[in-house]
Amino acid sequence: MSKGEFGGKAILITGAASCLGRVASVRFAEEGASVCLVDLDREGLAETADTIAEAGGRSVSFAADLGQQKNCAAAVATAAELTAVLAAAV
Repeated sequence: MSKGEFGGKAILITGAASCLGRVASVRFAEEGASVCLVDLDREGLAETADTIAEAGGRSVSFAADLGQQKNCAAAVATAAELTAVLAAAV
């Protein structure tokens, strides 16, 4: 993975288990971001995390329903553990 525009930063991606969320997660990782993957689909999260890891990137997974406020705060806290800078939540 390159140390591109997002090197040293964390990105929180919702819907990361499939489709656009997965594509965005992999792309941010390619640009050097550490990615917090968020979705209800644990299996899909594992697949996205594996794709990022196989390419040399770094991610953590957080399986939760973000319709509950407490889970939103926990997801952000999980992303913040990756690095001191949370650059974006998508």
